[in-house]
Amino acid sequence: MHLYSRYAFRGLYYGNSAFAACEESNMPSLSDMMGAMNWECMFPVRIAGTRIDPYRDETDNIDQSNMDFNTIVNASGSNPNDSDSSDVFCKCESAGVVTETPIGITVSFWEPTRVIEVVKDSFCFPLLGSDLSGEITGSDADSMRQSKDGTVQVVKPGVQQSFWQAHYYVFPIMAILEVLTDFICMDFSAFDLGYMTEVDPRWDDSELSALLTPETVLFANPVAQLACIPDVMAATVKYTINTLYWCQGAWAKVFPLTGFVTHTGTPVQSQAAILGRTIYNLHRSFVLWGTVGTEAMCHRVPMPIWKKGQYKWQLLWPKRDTKCRVIGEPGFKWSSNKNPPFPDKNPDNFVNLLWRKRDCCAR
Repeated sequence: MHLYSRYAFRGLYYGNSAFAACEESNMPSLSDMMGAMNWECMFPVRIAGTRIDPYRDETDNIDQSNMDFNTIVNASGSNPNDSDSSDVFCKCESAGVVTETPIGITVSFWEPTRVIEVVKDSFCFPLLGSDLSGEITGSDADSMRQSKDGTVQVVKPGVQQSFWQAHYYVFPIMAILEVLTDFICMDFSAFDLGYMTEVDPRWDDSELSALLTPETVLFANPVAQLACIPDVMAATVKYTINTLYWCQGAWAKVFPLTGFVTHTGTPVQSQAAILGRTIYNLHRSFVLWGTVGTEAMCHRVPMPIWKKGQYKWQLLWPKRDTKCRVIGEPGFKWSSNKNPPFPDKNPDNFVNLLWRKRDCCAR
């Protein structure tokens, strides 16, 4: 028996949900998406241990390796990732054999490589400018759309949940724009739709998800969530605590890995929680790998447990966020006016750009 009672009507909790509809005529173009990107998010850059950041000000001086937590939570500004290396030179080997050009210099930067859509309307693809719901046929198509669209009411009195779908794209914007094409550290994968939750049987089945991710039993409970309080405080000052991997700062918890989110704040913050869950889910499935730390200098490494500090993200659509945010950053800092309540703006269907930290041995 499912833990949730589902209702396929809109506006139960979010006023905007009454208008949520995927209309191709209202979707942005790819050029609009690219124009919404904030290229300042590429910084800070480190070359041979030297930090380069033209946008850094005097308040932006947090160093995770040299500060205790009490100092961090009382600081402001954006901090460097905790894997930054002060080394100038690096060396790469392959299976114990030194490569042809073994010596290089350390490079660290942020690259925009992935897009994650979080939508209320199943088979709505704003990045592609398409609504494929009409193309889905079969005996279960209607029931699938009805059960997965809109909001969800939980049996427990006073507690409501929303349900979201997510789509993961390989989006190598640098390769598309042919920027730094001769730089060995860049990701030049081909554009691809790599994952969509509509076809994942775990996404709307909490029992199946818990069965396949048994750690849910350990972390999807009030006691484990109390440990997330420091992560909430840290996310408020743009810091992530990687060891608390089951926490998402001020967002809804990571587990269970489903599309159901208990209402926390606004729809924009709820979709952000799904963004984080999707990243974690893809790491656990070895779709996303580690790109930070000395072990990732020469090649990506398996990372089944995510490091939240490897990522920051920017909301591109329906309303652009002018800054990049860390995982779990409280919605009161950024979510205002990011979900226009007008049908022609395709509310409740979001496009998020994922910036990934890259530590590399350039040689």
